[in-house]
Amino acid sequence: MGTATFFALAYTFDKKGHIRVELLLESSGRLRPFLESFSLLAAVAIAAFITWHGYDSAYWAYTYGDKSSGQDATPLWIPQALISTGALVFTICLVDYFCRSLVNLFKPLRWGAGAKPVRSH
Repeated sequence: MGTATFFALAYTFDKKGHIRVELLLESSGRLRPFLESFSLLAAVAIAAFITWHGYDSAYWAYTYGDKSSGQDATPLWIPQALISTGALVFTICLVDYFCRSLVNLFKPLRWGAGAKPVRSH
């Protein structure tokens, strides 16, 4: 169940299916691109932290030979590694959106149709 959840995070984020609280963003005006970039950077940090510790947990479960307490005695590193892989895919998705937000933040302004820049002589 956890594996399916973590693998669905990136797809849901890409389709804008996550619930976002946009009250602060809507009232931010010109600061919205900066707040978007900052919130994506914070999300990248959190997702990377989860990914790192997930793989670390899977490594130690493999090293110590941890098994589930059920009758099948499944090695715990298998589901932990799969959950961590889903978190890694989500982290990569967040990094992609963060890079896109930086490009949008720093790209030069384009002149609209018929608009000319003001030049001083």
